[in-house]
Amino acid sequence: MRFITADQKNMMRFRNDPRIMQALESVPGFNEAVAVGLKADVLLTEIEQQAESANLIDLDAIVSQGDIPDSWLESIGTNHLKAEIAERKLRLVRELRGRAAAHLESAAIYGMDEILSQLNSQLQPILASIEMAVAELGEAWNMAEAVDAGTAEAWRKLIQLRSEYNTLRASQQKVMAEVRDSLVIAKSSRTRDDRASETHIRNLDDIWPEWASPLDTTGQSIVPGINPALVLDRGEDSQPWPENDDEFMVWAVRNDVELWIPTIAQLRELSETRFERSFDREAARRSGWVN
Repeated sequence: MRFITADQKNMMRFRNDPRIMQALESVPGFNEAVAVGLKADVLLTEIEQQAESANLIDLDAIVSQGDIPDSWLESIGTNHLKAEIAERKLRLVRELRGRAAAHLESAAIYGMDEILSQLNSQLQPILASIEMAVAELGEAWNMAEAVDAGTAEAWRKLIQLRSEYNTLRASQQKVMAEVRDSLVIAKSSRTRDDRASETHIRNLDDIWPEWASPLDTTGQSIVPGINPALVLDRGEDSQPWPENDDEFMVWAVRNDVELWIPTIAQLRELSETRFERSFDREAARRSGWVN
């Protein structure tokens, strides 16, 4: 899309990502703006060529003929008028192209939830295929065990699918780049692992109950209203899944991990729900003290 400029930073970031561009097609007004922008590119080329031809006056040819034709002076005025009209057309079409590009940028910003929702729709069939590949692994948890079990082909399928999964995660990161700082709560402070986030795992509270709670100075979990003895707390970088990307996918399937690409609205809803639960637990605990 030639009409996208460096000023449209989101679109510049998205234009080489086919998954995001596909998702953008569902955002209202996006396809219309693309159509206008592409048409404007074609018109600009045509008008520029017309303007160039209008300014071509071969004075040497007139000298060679040895006479000044009456039509020449008339053509000067005609060509000048054509050049002015072409210049006005160029200004207006360029402005139109700029507005189309601005509409695309607006779609990329205000249609963020729609884009993320579409990316999640693209993710689901990949996850379904990953579940099938894991089922074919038998009892294997890693590549070596898959080879020993004779299910190496299933492991190769898993690697390919995990690569597609990672591609979608990269698309998700591009879309969420503008709001990442405002969604710190979605990422665990206990680990450097990006997967320890509700942007990756919907049921993270069930998979790793203390993920959103900070550590105190003694390295114990601070979970208001919860008996520390009931919380499995292994300190920093204590996420319960394997580090290896492929092994993580096996672990996720076998532990009922709900992988997803959430919208911003869904993330905020999860955050509010967690706050309400924590508040209720703390209120119950303090009430117990009083009684």
